[in-house]
Amino acid sequence: MMEDPFFVVKDEVFKALNKTRGLYLRWRELNDALSGGTTAEAEWTTTELKNSLRSIEWDLEDLEDTISIVEKNPNKFKIDNKELSSRRQFIDATRDEVKSMKDACMIINRNRDRDITARQPLLDNCENGGGSPHQQSKNFINNNCIIGNGSSGGTQHHGNNTLNNNNLNLSGTGKHLISSAGAAMASRHSG
Repeated sequence: MMEDPFFVVKDEVFKALNKTRGLYLRWRELNDALSGGTTAEAEWTTTELKNSLRSIEWDLEDLEDTISIVEKNPNKFKIDNKELSSRRQFIDATRDEVKSMKDACMIINRNRDRDITARQPLLDNCENGGGSPHQQSKNFINNNCIIGNGSSGGTQHHGNNTLNNNNLNLSGTGKHLISSAGAAMASRHSG
């Protein structure tokens, strides 16, 4: 009599699932450590993990096919409903675990893609010199004001000068309004 194919495939799925669990744990460690960056190991692990998950899904489909065959010919295979239920539970539990790993991969990849998309304009500015000198100065001034104030606006008083929405009002001096960062830079470079 032939060996029940379910158990042969189930054993392969079980081994593949254990291997995939190890890959998944390593993949999580790499993604936690990299914070969105990539390395050769992270790329290799991601590829292997995706391939393993896909392979397990195909094996689960094969297992479902064996159950369907048995259900159509119960007398030929002499497998009772309790055993069929146990087999379905194994398939469902394995499929749920595979799905949770795939979902985690998708979420982390989606977040990484969103982070890369958000950083790209900043990287473009760095790569092409940050735009015109006027734009570079404006970005520098706005960033310094935000960093210095801890916010993007508001009013602060410094002696007779008032910092309001990133501008320094030099009242009584007859000078134009200039940014606080520009004033700080000017004071550092003047005698």
